[in-house]
Amino acid sequence: MKNLHKLLLTSAFICSGAVSYASSNASSNGHFYVGGQVGVLHGEPSGNVVVTNNDPNPTFFYDSQSFSTNDLSWGALGGYHYNVPFGFIGIEGFYMRESSLYKKDTSLGDGIVYRTSVRTTLKKDNSFGATTKVGWTLPKKPMQIYISLSLLTSSFNLTHNIEDSLNAGHDKSAGSVSRYLWAVAPGIGFNYTLNHKLSIKLDYQYRFYQEWKIRKTNDFKTNAGLSGNMRIRDQSFMIGLTYKI
Repeated sequence: MKNLHKLLLTSAFICSGAVSYASSNASSNGHFYVGGQVGVLHGEPSGNVVVTNNDPNPTFFYDSQSFSTNDLSWGALGGYHYNVPFGFIGIEGFYMRESSLYKKDTSLGDGIVYRTSVRTTLKKDNSFGATTKVGWTLPKKPMQIYISLSLLTSSFNLTHNIEDSLNAGHDKSAGSVSRYLWAVAPGIGFNYTLNHKLSIKLDYQYRFYQEWKIRKTNDFKTNAGLSGNMRIRDQSFMIGLTYKI
C-alpha cells in the first residue's frame, strides 16, 4: 500500500508539472489581442439594371458604367496570434462601419420635349467577418509583415429614382432592394510593436463580392420594380491599434 501511495503521489506531481509547463508554454507561444481601426474604402460597383413602372412603355434600361467613391470606415477587431519559428499564424474577427454611398445620374430623351432622369444610389452600411493570417518577423526589428485571406459579409441597398417629364406633374417613381452579400478578400499587412502590449497595424484588402442578381417585382407604393445584376469590388486601406491581452 505504501508503494502504491508513493506511486500515486509521484504520478500526481508529474501530471501537475506537465499541466503547468503546458500552460506556461502555451502562454509564451501565443496571445490574444483586441483593438480598433480606421481607414479609407474605395468602391467600384458596375452592372446592368432594368427599372420598370406601370406606364404603357414600362421599361427604362439602365446600363451602369463603373462609378466609384472614397469613404471613411471604422471598426473593432479581436484575434489570436500563435508564434512559430518564422513569425506567427493568426485568426482575427472584425466589425466595420462602412457608410459608403455611390450615386450616378442618367438622362434619356432630347432634353427639350421630354426627359427621363434616373438616379441610381447604392449604399453600403455594415461589414463583419473573419481573417486568417500568416506573418513573418523581420530580422532584428520589432516588425512583422503578413498575408491574409478574409471571408466577410456586407449590407447593401440599391435604389433607382425616376422622374419622367412626359407624365403629368413630372411623376416620380422609385424601386429599392436590400441584401447582405458575401465576399472573399485577399490582403497584405504590417505590424509594428510599440511595447510589450501595444502594436500598430497597417492593412490592405481587395474584396470580391458575389454577383448580386436583382429580382424585385413592382412595388404598389413606389410604382416601380428592379431586375438585373450588380457587380461590386472594393478596396480598404486601414490603420489600427491593438492591445495584447
